[in-house]
Amino acid sequence: MTLQSSFYDGLSFDDLLEKFLIIKYLRPETKKSYRKMVSLFTRAYPGILADEITKELVCNWRNEQLCKLRETSVNSYLRNCKAVINWGIENHFINRKDNPFTGTFVKEPRKQRKIIKEQDIQALTKYITQEDIEKLCDNGYCTIVFAQALIFTLLYTGMRRSQLLKLKINNIDLSNKTIFIPHYINKNNDDHMIPISSKLYPYIAVLINELKVRKVPNNSQLFNINIFSSTTRRRDGNMTNDQLAHFFRKLSKITKIKLSPHRFRHTIATQLMKSPEQNLYATQKLLGHRDIKTTLSYIEFDVDMLRKIVDSI
Repeated sequence: MTLQSSFYDGLSFDDLLEKFLIIKYLRPETKKSYRKMVSLFTRAYPGILADEITKELVCNWRNEQLCKLRETSVNSYLRNCKAVINWGIENHFINRKDNPFTGTFVKEPRKQRKIIKEQDIQALTKYITQEDIEKLCDNGYCTIVFAQALIFTLLYTGMRRSQLLKLKINNIDLSNKTIFIPHYINKNNDDHMIPISSKLYPYIAVLINELKVRKVPNNSQLFNINIFSSTTRRRDGNMTNDQLAHFFRKLSKITKIKLSPHRFRHTIATQLMKSPEQNLYATQKLLGHRDIKTTLSYIEFDVDMLRKIVDSI
């Protein structure tokens, strides 16, 4: 036993989590998620030592949670707990070699992803490029320039809601037609570059120009409805998650199409993965997936494709 492991002998799971969050560099949202996930386990076993946790204990807890939560949610809790214990073992903060959370995950039912249908994409594109978009922007809610840039950015990049809201003006490089997503706003903590497509470029360029006209500093939030709205109560604040959700509720009601940032992300991934042999690497890089398994999960069962293969035999 090392001096370090001897010093921390008898560390509770809660204390191990706190050391994990202090020493490991994580985004505030990620830290909040770990606290939520681990606390559900430690509330069932208050004060339990990290060395006392057994696989039987974990499985009993897991089975109890499955009566209240979906398989996907339970696996998320188990995954976070497993990561903390692994870190404790690797850094000799706990005196054990096994991880009791290993092998406790349950099979998740495959659920259909929420996507925007192709005909709805066409209708939406037509809507936001014609005069109808004034219904969304009426009474000073926002400008057409802002609405078009926001919608097309999600449509042609598939970026996450959190990334969209944390993008700054200086993350856009119009000369190289790229959007830079720095590691500290990215879920996998890696720097990420997204190309600005020819269809998106005109709308981003107009938005950037409008921000310059309004003399908005380059280190400011790129998509901020408060700058382009005469009805907002948050004159000097950043656009919030609630404001973004309201924007899409309003847009969904007007267009009669269910829309949200994540629906755009699922849609672009599903479309690209209809040809995984051609687009697997590109889809992984566009969406910023660290694990290729995440990208592969967007492959939908296509009986017509299988029929063509079988017919060719």
